[in-house]
Formats: sequence, structure tokens, C-alpha cells
Amino acid sequence: FAVASADQWQFRIALIRGSGKSVYRFIHATQKPKAGDEAEFVSAVNTFHYVDAATARSVSPLHVAIDKVRPGDTSVTLARKMAYPDMRLERFLTLNGIQAGQSLKPGEQVKIIAE
Repeated sequence: FAVASADQWQFRIALIRGSGKSVYRFIHATQKPKAGDEAEFVSAVNTFHYVDAATARSVSPLHVAIDKVRPGDTSVTLARKMAYPDMRLERFLTLNGIQAGQSLKPGEQVKIIAE
């Protein structure tokens, strides 16, 4: 684990040595550090673990799909298509660089995370 700062950013970095020459890097970057950041970061990193081959084969990866905005679509209605159980709207907005409440134009393309 390490902490670094540059300009107005603070970074928390964790490295985990994998098999062979593999190294896994976790990076948390923020411009507004909070008191609980370190504990949350350590907790998240500690969830990392290897899975056996059978478990790996049973996982179906998510992918980015392109969807076209239709008349009447909003960020809220499009976010319902996201393949996540939670924070769909927040994820949709972030993925597409859209501000909450920003109107979408029919025909415009947006990214959706799909199975």
C-alpha cells in the first residue's frame, strides 16, 4: 500500500503480486479525501482473491453495448437497462459523461453495460 499526492489529487495505491510476473494494481484517486477513504480502500482491496477454474468458467462477462436514444427516453429510463442490481443511474451517467437532469436527444448514441 502507498499514498501519493500530485496537484490537487490524492492517490491510494495497492499492489498484489500474482503468479509468475503478474502484478495487480488498485488505484483510488480523489480530489476531496475523506476520513474513511483509507479504510474503505483497504477493505475493497482485501476482497481480491483468486477463483478456481470452474468458478471462472461460470462467470459471464458484462460488455459495453451501444443504444440509440428514442423519443421520450431519459437517463432514468435508459439506466434501467444497465446490467447492475444497484446504482444504475449513477453508473449510466458516469459512463456517458452526462449530468443528472441533462436532456438526451433522440438518435444520440449512449453506452449501456449489458450481459
